[in-house]
Amino acid sequence: MNFLVIMSDEHRKDAMGCVGHKLVKTPNLDKLANQQDNPDRTVLSEYHDAGSTTGAFMIRWDKWKFVYYVDQVSQLFDLDNDPHELNDLSSDQSYKDILAEAEKRLRTICDPEQANRDCFSDQQKRIEELGGLEACKNSFVFNHTPIPNTTT
Repeated sequence: MNFLVIMSDEHRKDAMGCVGHKLVKTPNLDKLANQQDNPDRTVLSEYHDAGSTTGAFMIRWDKWKFVYYVDQVSQLFDLDNDPHELNDLSSDQSYKDILAEAEKRLRTICDPEQANRDCFSDQQKRIEELGGLEACKNSFVFNHTPIPNTTT
């Protein structure tokens, strides 16, 4: 299984050579963008925010999108039939094999629990460097999207 990790914070869709940007040089992304589509390719997106209670790990392949939250219920979407992700299929037993495949793909790439611990450990160190939790709360605005079924 091949996989690609791209880490970019606020990467603009027009900031790549393959879309004609005159200054930005992105030969590796350009090569990937110009390859034939492989619907079975596994795509991973990982999200951790200081204001979130857990990390989110998204796996995408073919028509499926799987979102894994450490210590929370996962989500599954059929993007062909539900492109706006309004119908979470994760509790429907007829999709248990797809859920198992999604989690297998995720765990082939990373250990989400360990990645989550590492990220929050790094965040805690940074909070301490900045003067502690209260100093951070009074210095920064924490804008985040809470995980499903939470209010913070």
